[in-house]
Amino acid sequence: MLVNLHISNYALIERLDVEFGRGLSIITGETGAGKSIILGAIDLLRGRRADSSALRDKTMKAVVEAEFDVHNNEAVQRWLASQDYELGEDNVLVLRREISPTGRSRAFINDSPANLQAMQELTLALLDIHSQHQTQQLANPRTRLSLIDSLTADKSLLKRYRDAYEGYNDTRKRLLQLQQEIDVASTRREELLEQYDYLSKLNPKPGEQKELETLFDLQSRANQLKEDMSLTRKNLDGYEQSARSLIERSLSLLRHMRISALETGQNGGPSVIDRLQSILIDLKDINAELENLDGEIDDDPKQLARTEKRLDDLYQAQQRFKTEDPERLPKLLEEMKREIEESEAPGVMLPALRLELHHKAKELKEAAVALSQQRTENAKAFSEQLQQKARLLGLPNLKFEARITPVKLWSQGADLVDFLCAFNKNQSLVSLEQTASGGEASRLMLAMKAIVAGKLQLPTLIFDEIDTGISGEIATLAGRMMREIGENLQVITITHLPQVAACGNANYKVFKQDNENETLTRIRRLDNDERRYEIARMLSGAEVDEAALQNADSLLKNQIQ
Repeated sequence: MLVNLHISNYALIERLDVEFGRGLSIITGETGAGKSIILGAIDLLRGRRADSSALRDKTMKAVVEAEFDVHNNEAVQRWLASQDYELGEDNVLVLRREISPTGRSRAFINDSPANLQAMQELTLALLDIHSQHQTQQLANPRTRLSLIDSLTADKSLLKRYRDAYEGYNDTRKRLLQLQQEIDVASTRREELLEQYDYLSKLNPKPGEQKELETLFDLQSRANQLKEDMSLTRKNLDGYEQSARSLIERSLSLLRHMRISALETGQNGGPSVIDRLQSILIDLKDINAELENLDGEIDDDPKQLARTEKRLDDLYQAQQRFKTEDPERLPKLLEEMKREIEESEAPGVMLPALRLELHHKAKELKEAAVALSQQRTENAKAFSEQLQQKARLLGLPNLKFEARITPVKLWSQGADLVDFLCAFNKNQSLVSLEQTASGGEASRLMLAMKAIVAGKLQLPTLIFDEIDTGISGEIATLAGRMMREIGENLQVITITHLPQVAACGNANYKVFKQDNENETLTRIRRLDNDERRYEIARMLSGAEVDEAALQNADSLLKNQIQ
C-alpha cells in the first residue's frame, strides 16, 4: 500500500507531500491543474527514463520518493529477499529517484542503489496504473493466468503443479550437472589412462633413481676404478714391498729380538707385537673387502648403456609430470590408479537419476493436465462473470472469452490464456488489445479487478480517468465498483465525474497556486466541507450555488449507501 508520496523540484511542483490511506482515494482537480504531473513523477519510480528538462529549478536535483507498507505483500517480500534488499522497520519499503541538473538519474530501494530494471520488476508488485491507453498488466501472461486461477479457492492443483515443476527442474539440473561431470571425468579418464599406461610401463620404484645414479657413476668410471683398485690391493698385499709383506717382516724381526718390553704392553695394554699382529689382520680383512668390491664393479659397456637408458627414462618422466622429486613418480602412479577408479563413480548414478527424471516428468505432466482442466472451467466462469460486470459499466453488447491455449510446460503450467472480446453486435472475437478503445479497455479492466479483488494479492491500483465517456447511472455504478474493490485493496482514482468522486473514502484536490514569480502545483486532502464543495463544483462548474451544494449532499448520501 502506498503510504506517503514526496515530490520536489519536478515540473510545476516545488514540494509536495501527501499521505494516502486504505480504501478508495479520489483525486480531483481542474484540467491542467497538474494531476498528470503527479502521475509522471510516480512513473519515475516505475523505472521510466528521466529527463533533466523536468527540473523546476535547473540548479537543484529533483526527488521523487514513495513509502509503501508491504507487510501483506508476499510477492514484494520474496523479490526483495531474492535480490538481497533488506526491508525497513515495520515492513516499510522506500523507493526513490533523483535527477541531477546534469541529467544523471539515480534510483534507490531502501537507500540501496538500484538499476531501472530492478525498479520496473519491483513496482509491478506495488503499483498497477490504468488509463485509457495503459493496461500493462493485461499484457503479462502471468497476470492473465492469475485472474483465471483466482476463481478457485482451493489452490492445491496450482501448488501441486508448481511443486512438480520445481522438482522436475531440480532433478533435471542435477542430471545435467552429473552428465557434465561424467563428460569431464571421461575426458580426464582418457588422459589419466594414457598417463597411467606410460607410467606403469616405466614402473618407477622408491629409491630407484638414487641407486641408479650411484651405479651409473661407478659404471661410467669402471675401467679407471678397477685399475686403481688393483694398484691399491697390490700396495696392500700384492708384491714383495706391499704393506702386508713389510709388516710381516717387521713382526718377525721383533719376535727374534726377544725384548720383553716389546712383548708386554704398557699399563696392561696390548704389546707392540700384538698391535702389529692386529694391523696385519685388519689388512687381510680390508684386502678381502676390496676384492669383493672389485668384483662388483661392472665394466660391461652394455650394462652401462642399460643403466643410462633407465635413468634417461626416469628423467623424461620427471619432465613430463613437472617434478624434480625422484620419489614423486611412484606416488603419482598410485594417485593415478586411485583417481581412475574414482572416475567411474559418477556414471554409476546416471541410470538412477534418469529414472528419477522420468518419474518427475510423469508427475509434472499429470499435474499440468489437472491444472489445465481446472483452468478451462475457471475461464468459462470468469468470462460469464466479466460480461455481467461489464454490462453494469455501459458495455451491454460485450462478448468475452478467456481462451486457454496449450503450450510447452513453463513455470505457470501448460497453458496460456488469451482475452478475446467483441464490444459491438455482429463483431467477431478478437484480441482485447486489437479491438478495445481506451475507455472500453479501462472499464473492462475495472470489471476484472472487481471480480478478483478479494481473491488475489493485488498491488495498489491507480485509475487515471478511466471513467471518461460515461456518465449518469453508469458513472455511479463505476464509482461503487471502485469503492467495492477498495474494501480489499488500495485504490487511487483520478476522475472528473462527481458520481465517482462521491464514492471515495478520501478526496484529494490538485490545484495551481500563484506566487510573485511562478505558478506551482499543490495537492491537499479535503475535509468534509471542502469535499462537499468540490463535488458541487464538479456538478455545476465554476459557479457553486446552494442548489449545487444540495445536489452534492444528495450524491454523497446515495453513493455510500
